[in-house]
Amino acid sequence: MITPGTTTIRVMIIDDHPLFNDGLATMLATKDSIEVVGQVYHSHSAIEAVSKARPDVAIIDYSMPGIDGLELSKMLLKEHPNLKILILSMYGEIHFIQEFREHGIKAYLVKTANIPQMLEAIQSINQGHTYFRP
Repeated sequence: MITPGTTTIRVMIIDDHPLFNDGLATMLATKDSIEVVGQVYHSHSAIEAVSKARPDVAIIDYSMPGIDGLELSKMLLKEHPNLKILILSMYGEIHFIQEFREHGIKAYLVKTANIPQMLEAIQSINQGHTYFRP
């Protein structure tokens, strides 16, 4: 957990499913340690949104139409090398973890994870660690 007096983690959610995106934003917004600085519903809008909002952490859906989460992550990290990315997927695509690591993605969670796991992953990568747990 983040201790009192530490800075707030600025988070952007990039997921094409509005119900999931909005639900996650609502849950994260209740945490004092997190500020949701943006929600993006289309991968094509993400690069501009990240450039404007300057989040610390981007939570990106792996399976999106247009540009998938891995390709989007590569593009974002090229422009924003200090951005910490957490990939979300509805499938346990464990075989992608090595590829995610190779491309600078710091965390991976399945969408069945609970909010404490999400918070642990966000806090971990914000502190410079990785989070690739089953």
